[in-house]
Amino acid sequence: NNERLRAVVDNCEEDQWELWDMLNLLASEGYNPRRLWRAIPGDAEHICQIIQPESWRLYSISSVMSHDPDELHLTVGGLQYQTHDTDISRADARQGTGSTFLGHLATGGAPLTETVTIKVVHPPRFNLPQDTSRSIVMIAAGTGIAPMRSLISERVASGATGTNWLFFGTQERDDFHYRDELASLVGKGKLEVRVAFSRDAAAASFNPQTQEFDIVPGQARYLGAELLEPDNARLLWDMIRGPEGGGQGASLYICGRTAFANSMLNTIKAV
Repeated sequence: NNERLRAVVDNCEEDQWELWDMLNLLASEGYNPRRLWRAIPGDAEHICQIIQPESWRLYSISSVMSHDPDELHLTVGGLQYQTHDTDISRADARQGTGSTFLGHLATGGAPLTETVTIKVVHPPRFNLPQDTSRSIVMIAAGTGIAPMRSLISERVASGATGTNWLFFGTQERDDFHYRDELASLVGKGKLEVRVAFSRDAAAASFNPQTQEFDIVPGQARYLGAELLEPDNARLLWDMIRGPEGGGQGASLYICGRTAFANSMLNTIKAV
C-alpha cells in the first residue's frame, strides 16, 4: 500500500536502496517495521517473505587447489557506486553486497570463526590444453585476471614448455594486480605481459635490471587499442592461427565483463 515502494519495485530500482533505507521509508509513513519480524513465518508481512535469500555470486578462483587443497584465493574488487535523489531513489554512497561482505571478512572486520558457504562450478571450456607444449594467450580486464593467475601458476608448476602471454587491461596503475608476482615470472622467462591503462597516461615496462615493472609516461588506452598495435597484432596473429597456416595454434582465454569480452572478440576478428 506504499506508492513510493511500489514505484521502486515496478521500475526494478531495488539496487538503489539498502534494507535500512526501506525500513526508514516505511517508518516515515506510519508503518511499524517491527511487524516484519513479529509476523508468523509464512505470513505475507514476514520479513523472510519480503527479503529473499541472496543469490550466489560467482568468482573465478585465483589459485590452483591441487597445489594447496586447504587454501583458495579469490580476486575481488569492491563495488562502490552513488545513487541520486529521485522519486524512486535516495542520494547516498552504496557498496556491493557480495564484494563488501567478502572484503569485510578478508580485512578482519568479522570474527575469524565466521564461515562462508561456497559451491564450485566447473566451466566446461576454460581448461588448459593437455599438450603442455602448446602456447596460451590470456586476455583479461580488472579482476578478470583472477583465472589467468591460476592458469599461469599451473603452467609454471607443470613445467609447460609452451609460451604464456598475458594481455591485461585496467584503469589505473594502482589496479595493476599481482604486479610483483607477474614481474618475477617475466624475469624467469616463464611469462610475457603487456598492460594497458585506460584512465592513466602511463605504460608498464619490465626492467631486466631490477626485475620489476616500471611505470613510465605513456598514453591512456584501452586494451583493444593495445592489441591492434602492429607488433602486438602481428604477434597475436602468429600465436592463434593454426600450424597449417604457419602459426602456433595457441589456446585463447578471455575474462572480463560481457562488454569487454565482446570487444576483445571483435578485436581478434580485426587482427
